Amino acid sequence: MSQEDFNHYKKNIIPLSSQEKLKNIFPGEWDSIYTGGGIEFDSVKPFEPGDDLKELDFHTLVQSGEEEIIHRKAGRQMKIFICADFSGSMQRFEKMFFPSKTKIREIVIGLLLFSAWKIYSPVGLCSFNGEINKFFIAQHGQSYCEKILRWIITNDKGSTSNGGIDVQKTLAFLLREAPTQSLIFFISDFEDHVFEGDFANLLRPAVGKFDLIPVIIRDPLLKKDFLKSPVRITVRDNEGDKRVEEIYLTPQKLKRMQEISNKHLLHLRNNFRQLGIDPVIIDSNSISRCYEIFTDFFQIRKFSRRH
Repeated sequence: MSQEDFNHYKKNIIPLSSQEKLKNIFPGEWDSIYTGGGIEFDSVKPFEPGDDLKELDFHTLVQSGEEEIIHRKAGRQMKIFICADFSGSMQRFEKMFFPSKTKIREIVIGLLLFSAWKIYSPVGLCSFNGEINKFFIAQHGQSYCEKILRWIITNDKGSTSNGGIDVQKTLAFLLREAPTQSLIFFISDFEDHVFEGDFANLLRPAVGKFDLIPVIIRDPLLKKDFLKSPVRITVRDNEGDKRVEEIYLTPQKLKRMQEISNKHLLHLRNNFRQLGIDPVIIDSNSISRCYEIFTDFFQIRKFSRRH
């Protein structure tokens, strides 16, 4: 990850928003996810000359442009947690068959971290594979976001396990550690065997406690016809027996792989639909394109919330 990548993350702000509803809806458009259903207000009114500036809601002013005076009974910030798959299929290693997935994951994490920072929301990271690899509690600040990114860069050089994932263990950890109504981005390629069957019930407790957004990472190779003629490639199974083998890949074989991937994607969508949630599908390793995909997702979410 280069310094140029860092600068891109800092410039692009995803308009994050939550599905959670306030108990008392008040004037002003909230583009942040920091307000949750647990907040109650004694009164809300526009700011007028003579009002106590200490009661001016800075977050509302920054995020919506509305000058609001809020008398709170109780308040808290909704936290963002980025729960990222660091299993073998998502790690960078020699002879990867889908080399773009790791870079896409890094881009997604970087964009989400700095978007949370710019809207003054505390953000943390849960890295998982077969175990909980690393957990950063949700905190504010640019330096904290950079600390997480530095850990990811170091981690990407081979410090993690090469095995698969334990989804049940990861969700159980989140249910213990993350506050109710947190916004959880669950980032994975969703290719573990647990996602081949009906997995809606597995995610249901997390969906009930959090605003859970699945982020599906797909290699661009599975989206377009890149091959015009057969090629020989050498690949390694990083989640199984680590065996290295040579594959004779033809355009027909690639097309069949794409068909299988699209069928699995439809299966994932159907399971998420049972839970009443929508996934974000990222299939580009361009920072600007990833930003556009997230922005479109949250614009649609904001529109749906209004109607």
